[in-house]
Amino acid sequence: TNLPIVITNCDIISSINFSQLLDFHKNQKSDLTVVIKEFESQNPFGEIKIKKKRIINIIEKPISLSYINAGIYVINPSLLKYIPKNKLFDMNLLIALLNKKNKNVMPYPITSKWMDVSDILRKQN
Repeated sequence: TNLPIVITNCDIISSINFSQLLDFHKNQKSDLTVVIKEFESQNPFGEIKIKKKRIINIIEKPISLSYINAGIYVINPSLLKYIPKNKLFDMNLLIALLNKKNKNVMPYPITSKWMDVSDILRKQN
């Protein structure tokens, strides 16, 4: 079959709409789609900005935004040939290889609920 394959990490919980994800993958002509989520982190300290050995600014407890890998992927079956058998080969290695081969690796940002199980365990301890 030529239908795309959905892969998820086993330690995530999400309310993602898989139908919309698959539509995006198809419409973007993506070879591999990586679900991403915006992540906000706050430095608990004042950040010092230095220029030419002088303090030019102090930014109190700055917030930074970045995208994180949500551990959900859609892959075209034609890419399975790039995954070696009986060898540790994670998604990061596959993405790097596909980028070298100029394959279409697309990000799919989500705003739906998403959680890593380890976050739940950390909050309980």
